[in-house]
Amino acid sequence: MAEIRPFKGIRYGTGDVAKVVAPPYDIISSGERDRYYDAHENNVVRLILGKKFPGDNQKNNKYTRAGEYLEIWIKSGILKQDREPSIYVYEQEYFHRGKKKILRGFIALVRIEERAILPHEETLSKPIADRLKLMRATDANLCPIYALYSDPKKILDSVLEVKQKPAVDIKFGDVKHRLWKVSDAAVIKKIKKEMKGKKLFIADGHHRYKTALAFRNEMRRGTHNYVMMFLTNTDSGGITIFPAHRVVRTSSVSKLETKIRQYFDSAPLKFSRKNKIREMLEEMERQNSKHIFGMYNGSEFCLLTLKDEKILDRIIKGKSPEWRRLDVAILHTLLLKHANAIVYVIDEKKAVRLVEKGKYNAAFFLNPTKVEQVKKIALANERMPGKATYFYPKPLTGLVINKLT
Repeated sequence: MAEIRPFKGIRYGTGDVAKVVAPPYDIISSGERDRYYDAHENNVVRLILGKKFPGDNQKNNKYTRAGEYLEIWIKSGILKQDREPSIYVYEQEYFHRGKKKILRGFIALVRIEERAILPHEETLSKPIADRLKLMRATDANLCPIYALYSDPKKILDSVLEVKQKPAVDIKFGDVKHRLWKVSDAAVIKKIKKEMKGKKLFIADGHHRYKTALAFRNEMRRGTHNYVMMFLTNTDSGGITIFPAHRVVRTSSVSKLETKIRQYFDSAPLKFSRKNKIREMLEEMERQNSKHIFGMYNGSEFCLLTLKDEKILDRIIKGKSPEWRRLDVAILHTLLLKHANAIVYVIDEKKAVRLVEKGKYNAAFFLNPTKVEQVKKIALANERMPGKATYFYPKPLTGLVINKLT
């Protein structure tokens, strides 16, 4: 079960923190990486997503440079380590569909324990190899893994309502980020007690967790048995999951249309407002008790509703009933199995534009995967299809770093 520890976090000492932090490495494009490089000479992107240069070799490369940057920044005081073991309360304030939401949790060390920390996504060997090289070079957790726990009585919610002035209070993109350092032994003891025995569900950072597990197995030291995580309560209402919509190219449009007629009831949408995409998504949300999808084929928007759930039990074998009823599983199994190319897009307008440019045949829009579905799949020791969840907002990288030795 979950074992929590405070730690002496390493944080930026002075200056505009908004210029030196960055999103998690795996959502940063090459163009965005360059912008973070240009934003500040000490931006954390130099640690998490270094550039390759001509002449790089085993002794001088983006991983070794990251290790050197980290060491220099600590020695020069750009990064400073807190004196006492702490837990870091972290709050993100944002708007979703016009409504203000607050995601609050805490950053702490968590003992690596496979039976208590449950994934819901498959991982790939290449990203793990990349992160492992970085971890060997820096001997640090640079970005927290984002994990969920359940606290229906919201006992910890009140503990995490810190009254003091935050150590960090910035706006990054559309999200306000606040961080408090909590060193009070009584508060930390309360958090550790309440977390003991809870299962944790990885929301974001599956590759980072597998990397930490591999590094622990390599090092076999006490400090390497723990990894830095951001933990938040699934029962507090601050979590948002975005769907990743599918933009598809197929060499057989007629076959796709046949599959649609076979498994779905199709109804063209008649719009009353100019914002067609928003109206479609709102209608999908109203009918989210059904397995319903939006589709844009370049000429019209349609709603596709699964005709009969029994189809899933007949076609999808070797999976739990919960897995078979995931919208992403339904869409891929029944319609997209033989697509020539699929692009995953969070921005609905971008999905429509890709179809209108003529390079893709159709865009399929999904309702978000629910938190409870994530937990059920993880508890069943199953993995969701790729790009089933996009948790928002993401914890920033660079607010707190954990040096392992």
